[in-house]
Amino acid sequence: MDSGAQVPPGAGAVVCVNGQCCAVYRDADGVARAVPAGCTHLGCLPAFSDAEMA
Repeated sequence: MDSGAQVPPGAGAVVCVNGQCCAVYRDADGVARAVPAGCTHLGCLPAFSDAEMA
């Protein structure tokens, strides 16, 4: 995705813009939250899992 605005409610994605990656989550109310995407332990990028929403 090119923008956090493209993340639908109830979903998350890694968004990279101008070489900076953020993990973006948009809650059911449409409020988006973004944090740095790099894992502090291994330095890799996360993947979102719909299975963990339950």
